Amino acid sequence: MPDTTPNLAMPYILPAQAQKHVTHNEALQIIDAAAQLCVEAMNQNTPPETAQNGQVWAIGTAPTGVWTGRAGQLAVHAGNGWLFVPVQEGWRAWDRASATLQVRQNGVWAPLPMDQLPGLGIGTAFDAVNRLAVASQASLFSHDGSGHQLKINKAAPVDTASLLFQTGWSGRAEMGLAGNDAFAIKVSADGAVWSEALNTVPATGQLRFPAGALLPGGTAGDPALGFDGDSGTGLFRPAAHQIGLCTGGAARAVVTDTALQLLVPVTGTAVTQSASDATPGRLLKVGDFGIGASLLLADFSQDIAPGIYTYQEATAVGAPGSGAAFSGSAIVSKTTGGGCVIIAARLAAGADIRVWHGHRTAATGPVLWTELLHQGRVVGTVAQTAGLTTGAIIERGSNANGNYIRFADGTQICWRDLVAPALAVTTARGALFTNTTLTAPNFPLAFVAAPSVTLRGGFAASADGWLTMNGSPTTTALTNGALRVYAALALTEEFRWGYTAIGRWI
Repeated sequence: MPDTTPNLAMPYILPAQAQKHVTHNEALQIIDAAAQLCVEAMNQNTPPETAQNGQVWAIGTAPTGVWTGRAGQLAVHAGNGWLFVPVQEGWRAWDRASATLQVRQNGVWAPLPMDQLPGLGIGTAFDAVNRLAVASQASLFSHDGSGHQLKINKAAPVDTASLLFQTGWSGRAEMGLAGNDAFAIKVSADGAVWSEALNTVPATGQLRFPAGALLPGGTAGDPALGFDGDSGTGLFRPAAHQIGLCTGGAARAVVTDTALQLLVPVTGTAVTQSASDATPGRLLKVGDFGIGASLLLADFSQDIAPGIYTYQEATAVGAPGSGAAFSGSAIVSKTTGGGCVIIAARLAAGADIRVWHGHRTAATGPVLWTELLHQGRVVGTVAQTAGLTTGAIIERGSNANGNYIRFADGTQICWRDLVAPALAVTTARGALFTNTTLTAPNFPLAFVAAPSVTLRGGFAASADGWLTMNGSPTTTALTNGALRVYAALALTEEFRWGYTAIGRWI
């Protein structure tokens, strides 16, 4: 039979043993130390300099002094000496130094193992699904060091790793990875029908709002949708059916259901970059190509961009007109091959109004001008140069020699009505009577060749008389000495007569 017990190594009282109380007392000291085991420190290799009766140390792997050779045992201070107790696998001890419960496992002391527990219920019971169950007003997860992470892992992308929020054990909101690896937030009004409010694009971090997003109205100073670090910049709603864009706390653009209002100058490549920018698709600014402003054209012979221009007739190179001190306006358009077509108008009044059509087939060079006749140029002074009309279409006037009409094609008509107060038609000429020659009048304007003349005349009191002309008129007057009146009777009375001459002035 062994001398000690197998677990606590307490000494047996042997038969016929003297001083049995010593053995018995030693066994009681071991029981006192090992039962409800509490050690001063774990893995202690150096015996303490002072110790109280009954204090226990768990000896480490390299003990010294009186503990030498007692590695892994318990050292119990008993009176003036030490009792050593071998430790068995599975013993538990409270470590005063670390304030932890330690377990002897695989020959070493270690904290009480919490792994592989079937479940844990705190304030409630756990079950097969909810293996960790906590019933409390709050749960605290604090840092041990600089931070703390709460990790929810799933086996595969099609599985779920999420936080579920419930009301009366019925789901109302869920956030996490549900069925894929895109973080999402879902909500429900009844726990049965769910709507996805937000999801993410894992590769880029972008947000999606499948059900849309509702924003407050906001203001220009505090927009509903803004930017971090840039207050007063974003989108807001000025009124119903309106969207506003603001920067720096001021509205810059407002879109309504009927119009777009811009409160800043439009710049950038969406609008023209210069007065002659012809890039297709760009918006035209006021002033470009002369629209809404004045572009002064100094040289008509240069390559001119399409547009609306002003010019000075007296100074612009190649300008139409006589070079008078008039200003004008011109509309220029391009033609195939780099040429241009120009409509130019003198800014004047009355008879000075003139309009020209000009063109050239090359990008530069002189412009061929043709004057366009208009309402203001129908009646006026007729003129022409090299067969081209440079004045009005019709000219009408009168002077001391009569009336006239001139046409731009060169036709000229002159006429006059005269009175011979007491013309004596008393000279017998055969069976008729005649007068002395009437004075031949001058034409109000000269012809370039003898015109065709029609005569008319008659007595004031009777119809028995007529007028004849013997000879041809000149370019400036009727023939002299060849105008005679004939009558069937000898008469002396007023004779009214006249002529119409038709010819050319050019």
